[in-house]
Amino acid sequence: MSVLETWSKAEAEALRQARVNASGILWRAKDPCLAAIVADAAAQLDAPIAYLSILDGSREWLPIAVGMAADEIDRAHCFYEGVETRAVTCLSDIGGTPALAGHPLLAGPPTIAFAAWAPLTVPSGELVGALCVLDIRSRPAFSPVEREKLAALAAALVAEIGSEQSKQAYGSWSIDLLVEQLRDAAGTDSQQLIVGLDDILRDVERAIGPRR
Repeated sequence: MSVLETWSKAEAEALRQARVNASGILWRAKDPCLAAIVADAAAQLDAPIAYLSILDGSREWLPIAVGMAADEIDRAHCFYEGVETRAVTCLSDIGGTPALAGHPLLAGPPTIAFAAWAPLTVPSGELVGALCVLDIRSRPAFSPVEREKLAALAAALVAEIGSEQSKQAYGSWSIDLLVEQLRDAAGTDSQQLIVGLDDILRDVERAIGPRR
């Protein structure tokens, strides 16, 4: 990989992470609105396990999960990030996929035989995560109707992630950070403080909308 390609990849990841941060999703763990959508995925697709996955830095974070207790794993284990398609995808033979051997979510117990996911792509095009369903039973790939169900629930999650509630959550966190930095900045160069505070306030404004 060339230096230019490495830089472009790093730049794209920085932008993607900025979308995750600004969405406010990182401050909505166990949120009941998100939990209801994930529970619907498990029910509508007759799957014992469903979860919301968010790509956050070096981790794959699971803020909402039905049927399992995991809350995060190393992002290197993410089985959907490297898949180019942004459509619903099914893995019907996990046991026969060497790349997934020993996967912390799939290897069990219980041993997972089937996985499907719908990517969560924000309007600007970045992949922020996925809505995933797992089954311990062997089952065929989803039918068109089942794919539509999972895609619709993923779209509902994207809409919820971009909601005012998420923006307010991010805004509240940013204000807390602002207060913390104000305390830490006592005695530092005033110009540096002004620049730092301006950057934070601009981030908040982008997240929750322009001042009126």
